[in-house]
Amino acid sequence: MTSISREEDLQASIRVLVVEDDLALSDWIQTLLGKTERLDFQVETAENLNEALGRFQLEQFDVIILDLDIPEDRGVDPIGRLRAAKSDIPILALSFQEDLASAAAALKHGAQAHLHKNLLDRNSLLRHIHSAMLATGRRAQLEALTRALIVSHAHLERLAEVDPLTKVLNRRGLQRVLTRELGWQRRLGSPLVAILADLDDFKAINDHYGHASGDLVLQEIARRLQAALRATDYVARVGGDEFLLLLPQTSLEEGVSVSEKVRVALESQPFRIDRVHEETITASLGTVKIRPRTARVLDLLSQTKSVLQQSKSLGKNLTSFQEAVADPQPVAHPGKPELAQLVEKAHFRVMRQPIFRLSDLTPVACELFSRSTLRNLELPEQFFSLARDAQILPQVDLLCLRCCVEDAQLQDPAIRIHLNLFPTTLIEIPPDEILDAFPVGADLSRYVVELDENHIIGDPSYLEPGVRVLQEAGVQLAITRVGFGNSFLESLILLEPDYVKLAPRLIQGVGTNPQRRRPLLRLIHVLDALETQIMAEGLEMVEDLEALQSIGILYGQGYHLAPPT
Repeated sequence: MTSISREEDLQASIRVLVVEDDLALSDWIQTLLGKTERLDFQVETAENLNEALGRFQLEQFDVIILDLDIPEDRGVDPIGRLRAAKSDIPILALSFQEDLASAAAALKHGAQAHLHKNLLDRNSLLRHIHSAMLATGRRAQLEALTRALIVSHAHLERLAEVDPLTKVLNRRGLQRVLTRELGWQRRLGSPLVAILADLDDFKAINDHYGHASGDLVLQEIARRLQAALRATDYVARVGGDEFLLLLPQTSLEEGVSVSEKVRVALESQPFRIDRVHEETITASLGTVKIRPRTARVLDLLSQTKSVLQQSKSLGKNLTSFQEAVADPQPVAHPGKPELAQLVEKAHFRVMRQPIFRLSDLTPVACELFSRSTLRNLELPEQFFSLARDAQILPQVDLLCLRCCVEDAQLQDPAIRIHLNLFPTTLIEIPPDEILDAFPVGADLSRYVVELDENHIIGDPSYLEPGVRVLQEAGVQLAITRVGFGNSFLESLILLEPDYVKLAPRLIQGVGTNPQRRRPLLRLIHVLDALETQIMAEGLEMVEDLEALQSIGILYGQGYHLAPPT
């Protein structure tokens, strides 16, 4: 792979030929491919196929964007003629057609992607070009394009993590930094403190002066909070008039001091409402030392709010603190079996569901998962919920994994074995202990550990150490229920799975509803660029199966193919 090492090479140029008779659309594409700091698209245009072929004789291009709707070129197979003239140049087909047949026809004739004219935006166009150049091996320009994609995605991620009014973190942004800081806390043992600040009687400001004035006050409050903290601390808006402050490497004593500093910073100087009016605004604060087992922002808010209520009940404009909120005790479930039974193999059975290669419906893998045989706990959400409440979910999850690995020895050795694991198990259980569940001397590449995207909380980097140990031992990785969640792309980039399973909601109905195909095709292009193998789960209709076969999805499972047994 060509590397870009010299300073003068950091500005990469990609030459694009747009074959388009609509000048307005050509201009729009040039606008979308505007120059960035390290990427320069040189866009040339041709109004028809013959002009494009003529340009080929004189110039070199890296990618072609071809309009299939040019009247002059209809009936002449423009993709085929371009491919015959320049077989190695990636082609992106462009049209107003959004039906699956048109997309499949374009891909069959040699295009790397099929784009709908009304859905063009910078991010999707960059991803399609990235995927096309990856497929055709144009690596030199690909490095710069990859950087541009990362920068573009990072910018969108930052926007999604910031409260638009106050410009501090929102809950999603707080979840990301909380996950990261908890990881450091677990590794280094460094203390971590949270302060919840609730503005006192702020509703009266909105009621008296209006929400527009209230918004200006909130912006000033956010500025004062940031000014009172260190550069390494975090401020997040977690409610209408609630802010949560996260203080890494801070003892509780230091945190209480910061909390009082924040309280004084808000109270000491009145807030200007308009040219005439000023108001003194105070806050009640609760400060806690965060326990390592905290995982979600909701858990953290629960810890801090109970302490904050002390400040409210004692008259407001006060700081309260608590050494540590006790870990929750196991929740009693009247009528449920003893928790000890959850960690006995005798109370589990293994279910199996085949995974098929969709092109010829040959079974190539099998997903194994455990179910409880205990009364009232037959459904997975029932016994896993009980295990979670009792703080023994990782241990129960590891037991389920062991049961499935044992059952795998009875399956056809030629097929892959897919096994489920909760992400929290990778944190709580040492990876070497997880590897001990597999047979000694076995070829671990036969096994695929599946992590559910919906269970990956915030920044997935906390999973990377455990995942790497499994991958280095040969175990493959799959991310399941992949769709359009807040962090799925980040999980795929960081964890580098061998497989992804598309969420059932993405594939159910694609065979009968054209509106459901468009987002699916766009997602597939992104996954193709990441060089991961795509699977579909939840196949229940023959129409959906046929649609996925025509799109080119490699693998699938579901009740239409074979139910769990």
